[in-house]
Amino acid sequence: MIFANKWAFLLFLLIPIYIFLNYRNKDKSFIFNKTDFFENKLTFRIIIYKLLFPLRIIILILLILSIARPQIVNEKAEKIIKGIDLVLTIDLSKSMLAQDLLPDRISVAKEVIINFIKKQKDNRIGLVVFSGRSFTLSPLTTDYKALESMINDLSVETIKVDGTAIGMAILNSIYLFQNNKERTKVVILLTDGENNVNEVSIDKAIKIAKYKNVKIYTIGLGKKEGVPIPIKIFENNVVYARDINGNIIYSKINEEELKKISIETNGLYFNADKKNILEDIYNKINNLEKTEIKLISKKTFEEKFYYFTIPALFFLILEFILKVTYLVLL
Repeated sequence: MIFANKWAFLLFLLIPIYIFLNYRNKDKSFIFNKTDFFENKLTFRIIIYKLLFPLRIIILILLILSIARPQIVNEKAEKIIKGIDLVLTIDLSKSMLAQDLLPDRISVAKEVIINFIKKQKDNRIGLVVFSGRSFTLSPLTTDYKALESMINDLSVETIKVDGTAIGMAILNSIYLFQNNKERTKVVILLTDGENNVNEVSIDKAIKIAKYKNVKIYTIGLGKKEGVPIPIKIFENNVVYARDINGNIIYSKINEEELKKISIETNGLYFNADKKNILEDIYNKINNLEKTEIKLISKKTFEEKFYYFTIPALFFLILEFILKVTYLVLL
């Protein structure tokens, strides 16, 4: 409990003065001048009469405490959470079957991304997949279980048109964001190839991302030198994709392209050729893009003057009743 009007405590200085004046003028006092005649006849009524003066002191104390405005402080902390809008954009082209990450790139990517989602709390997450075409599998949501289920079902057969349409994938990812300027907008683009479907150019996708204030983190999955793309795997034999001349096709990351996307949208580029590196990348992005939490403390003051006013009024009324009834003959 606190007191809003602390200056009121100065009034306590008047109480000793009041007591001194009362005893100094004892023969004129309302209490003592009448009881002097009954010094040898101490009855219950006279005792009550003598207690009126201490009762007045108590009343004065209670009134001063009431004037001091006693208050109880109620402090309430309000937590405001401002989450991030995050779109996971995943390459599902046939090259994701490459086995430089075991058992293959797509399996490793799915496992790492699901673990990344499990760490989310207040961020809304959308899901876009692409190959030769790009599709939105989930709008922004906090239903993380549904997202995990969708990602677990992904395969290179999810999209029948092969290729790597990075520009269109970025554009579809941007379309998932609402025009909410207070929320951070982030795309995590995971791919193991280069843009070879020019329906939407990389430059156009970057321009729109910058206009919409969307940050893009790009992840190049696989070895920089490239690896063969398995088409069929049976027993211990693997058939790799070949060009029209019979040469094995190697899946290579276009690092310059991915770096350009990330740099111009204030993101970062990463290369992951091992599972643990990919895990570290998603953890790093998760730490960089933290949910904003604000704690706002609010104080309210509850007046409690009646704690002292009501007893003071009660004693005043009690004194009055005693003087006009039980003590009227003294």
